[in-house]
Amino acid sequence: MRPRGPSLLAYNTAIFACQSQKNWELVVKILLEMRHKRCQPDAKTCSRAILACGQLWQQALAFNAYLQLAGVKPNSITTSALISSCARASRWQLSLAFVEFDGASSTVVFNAAMTACVKGSKWPAALLLLRRISALHLLPDLFSFNVAIHGCEVGGGAWVTALQLLEEMSCMMLQPDLVSINSCISTCAEGLRWAAAVQLLGQMADRQVQPDLVSYNAAMSAVGRGQLWRAALQLLQALPCKPNMISFNTAMAACERAGHWKHVIALLEKLRDNKMTPDMRTWTSLVASFSRASDWVKAQSILTEIRLQDLDPDLVIFGATATAFQRGHQWALALSLLPETHNLQVVPDERLCGSVVTACAASQAWQAALSCLVEFPRRNLQPTSTSSSPVLTALLDVQQWLMALHLFEHLQHVVAMDSQAYGRLLLVCEQHQFTEWQHRLLQSLASPRGPARHTPGRLSLAAAVAAQSAGLGMVPAVSRESAPDPASIPRAHSWTPYVKEIRLMEHILRNAERGNPHSVCDEVESFGRHVSGSSKTWLKVAGGEKSEVLWAAAQHARSSLVLEIGTYCGNSSIRIATASPNIRVVTLEADPVHAVIARAVIAFAGLSSRVDVWTGHSREVLPYMQGKYGGARGGFGLVFMDQRGSRYQEDLTMLESLGLVRPGAIIVADNVLKPGAPLFLWQLCKSGKYQTQVVRVSEFAMPVEDWMLVCRVGKQSMCACESLACPPAALVDLDQAADLMRRKAQTLGGVSFSDWAEFTTEMREGLRQWGIMPTTDANGLRKVMDQHWTPLQEETRSTHQKVPRSSAAIVASYRTQS
Repeated sequence: MRPRGPSLLAYNTAIFACQSQKNWELVVKILLEMRHKRCQPDAKTCSRAILACGQLWQQALAFNAYLQLAGVKPNSITTSALISSCARASRWQLSLAFVEFDGASSTVVFNAAMTACVKGSKWPAALLLLRRISALHLLPDLFSFNVAIHGCEVGGGAWVTALQLLEEMSCMMLQPDLVSINSCISTCAEGLRWAAAVQLLGQMADRQVQPDLVSYNAAMSAVGRGQLWRAALQLLQALPCKPNMISFNTAMAACERAGHWKHVIALLEKLRDNKMTPDMRTWTSLVASFSRASDWVKAQSILTEIRLQDLDPDLVIFGATATAFQRGHQWALALSLLPETHNLQVVPDERLCGSVVTACAASQAWQAALSCLVEFPRRNLQPTSTSSSPVLTALLDVQQWLMALHLFEHLQHVVAMDSQAYGRLLLVCEQHQFTEWQHRLLQSLASPRGPARHTPGRLSLAAAVAAQSAGLGMVPAVSRESAPDPASIPRAHSWTPYVKEIRLMEHILRNAERGNPHSVCDEVESFGRHVSGSSKTWLKVAGGEKSEVLWAAAQHARSSLVLEIGTYCGNSSIRIATASPNIRVVTLEADPVHAVIARAVIAFAGLSSRVDVWTGHSREVLPYMQGKYGGARGGFGLVFMDQRGSRYQEDLTMLESLGLVRPGAIIVADNVLKPGAPLFLWQLCKSGKYQTQVVRVSEFAMPVEDWMLVCRVGKQSMCACESLACPPAALVDLDQAADLMRRKAQTLGGVSFSDWAEFTTEMREGLRQWGIMPTTDANGLRKVMDQHWTPLQEETRSTHQKVPRSSAAIVASYRTQS
């Protein structure tokens, strides 16, 4: 006779109570009692027992196996429970093992598997499962789409896919609900698509969905990430209900990103007026705001207030405070943060320690910076270029050159150093004749950890380094058969650093005639047109009409000594040198990889004896040149500036103050329209010291207009910055816009030709309003020079005519003996 006991309903109710408390041990006892009482479990028993396991997926599998042996047939409910248990334990792969892809599984099972994939941050797998539902002729429901859209949010803002899924719901006669649209808005926020997020918020009424606080918070996050802090404040004011802590924190973060710390303070007061207590995210926004404003005093006061509230600052707070101390040059306070993190058992990360190192280095407390950097391995941190370069800079600034070199040699095995560090150290080696160190640095430059480590063709760079180490004028040995065609630059590598320049060097070595400068320049322009036409990666050389302007300026210079700032790959140096056999070019290049390539190209052209390539930034190299080329030596007769346009003004002022440009010298500046040098144009065009011509030219290998400024320095002794009124605010704004465009051109994707044309039009109209316009073209410039500026050849001839015959004979005799 069957023993009497509790019913199945009673047992299932008891297991349900265990499920809510995740008490799987008690479930074991209940299942044993059911077996003793011969009470047959069902699917509800199985699913609730599995869910009671929580993240203990092994126990869930054990329950499933036990109950199947007890006669419980698996169905969509039990399978979904098992998948959910695996999902809680981040075992999304195991979850897929319970899905039958032949059509036996239901939509409920697929939904559970999709949820597991999303929780495991495998949102593409969730999308594949959604497509599989339709392929099996099952009907995905509202929950299916909501999980998939949420997966797009988790996937880092796959906003296009999310919007497509929202449209698919309408096509399948499924009405998107509040969860659907809120997830889409959040996905757009993650994808930095604030316009799409705001549009979705505005369309909610048309979809008959009432937006809630989550909707507005998500939209605020989107516009905040888009730097639209005013829009974030407007959305905060338009909330349909009382704002919560997330609302205030999101609006504060938007204002913080835009650098408006006063609005962050005002929002803090409103938060307190609403009887809310600031949390760590609130304090983080405040500290970050003061950090951006370089107000270390207020950042320190926030940290003090956090301590007074018995809160423990987290790593983000410490990092933002360290950055504020760094920008405020308070290295001692920044250094004091590290012991405090130890007391609070907060493990410092690379950002915090890097900010402390940079704060010490920027204040020339190089001993403290070096000591902190040495502590990185003990803290299980890996030094990076960001944390190491400031220490090297500090050592170089205090003339601890050998210590900097030894530190670099130690770091290069663990840190991929940037080109700026290489450039400064190579400059030291060149100035102080550290030949052995220079060779070691150059070899490291072309090593697998150098700046060109990801570049195809790095071996060609290594060959160029080896040739230069062997001696002046040596040409790298690059096989003509192995050197690739310009069109072989893969699209995936089109924005890899230095790939274009190395390919240019290989192209010249393969196709140009050695010892023929004109052949080399022709191949540079041929390569530039080929690359610009195929991969849309523009080659920044002064070719075409610009080379004609350079040629004319070199022929009309009153001295054979020429300075170029911005060597790049050596094309302009070669052009200038070919204008006259007497010309000697000194050219500066801040990027050491470009300098190596330029030396190889110049050596191949046979001009190494007449073109000196210096590695380093103009602000560091020019003072060193004063003793060698300034003063009684007369200075340079021609200066070609082809670096960043916002430096033209500063470099010209330095050249004149150091006596490196002689009266009557010609100054040529490229790209004064595209991307532009408005303040430099204002300075030279409005000064009476210069005979100025603004030359209209076509940009090389790009259907865009550009200008070159060509001027002759007068005989006055005043510096370029004297006796000039302050430039209009509109020109200052144009100058900032030009710098932003330069930075954009250097990022991944760059700037398209159409965008360049549009920006050039805006720059031209902005300059025109202040009377700055082209005065001639390349052909007209030559006529002006021929009529008013004495060519180099004529001046040289007239100088020789003044020498007595006997003196000339003595000079000729001395040269013969030499």
